[in-house]
Amino acid sequence: MKTAGLTILVSLGALAQDVTFGPVGGSRVELIVEKTGLMNGKKHVLIWEKFEGRFSVAPARASLSIEAASVKVLDDWINDGKKEDVRKETVGKDVLNAAKFPRIEFVSTAVTGDVKGAFQIAGTLTVRGIGKAVTIAVRRNEAGVYEGEAAFPMSAFGIQPPKALLGAIGTKDLMTLRVRVAGS
Repeated sequence: MKTAGLTILVSLGALAQDVTFGPVGGSRVELIVEKTGLMNGKKHVLIWEKFEGRFSVAPARASLSIEAASVKVLDDWINDGKKEDVRKETVGKDVLNAAKFPRIEFVSTAVTGDVKGAFQIAGTLTVRGIGKAVTIAVRRNEAGVYEGEAAFPMSAFGIQPPKALLGAIGTKDLMTLRVRVAGS
């Protein structure tokens, strides 16, 4: 999903043109999905192993493309078999439908704030072929790492929050996308 080609702000001074980034050198795209009911307080942590993005400072713009099926479940509260069940459900027809919609895309429409510190990237996030406006709040920490975060409802993209046991176990509608890219 997440979103956030913004985080490629690797060495701002060197970014006179478009720079490409991917899942190397500490870059990461993750999604946090919280549980409800009997699993309240638990959360799924999903990362994507295949993504690519572009970022430019002048003019400021960003894009991110994620291979939807490359999701990996990092939960430490379920076993490997259950992690695979969560992964299959995530890429399956009822959630991401990766067979029909193989890519999750983000394209910026505006960048505001100080790209050397804290700023926002507004853009269109497309999941399951549905594009919605999303704003990613980004900050650069003291170590030069750029971190972006956006929260949005999965139902906005035609995804019904998964439930089990007649609703005794469920998933919150609101998801949080986080993007991290190390600066140099």
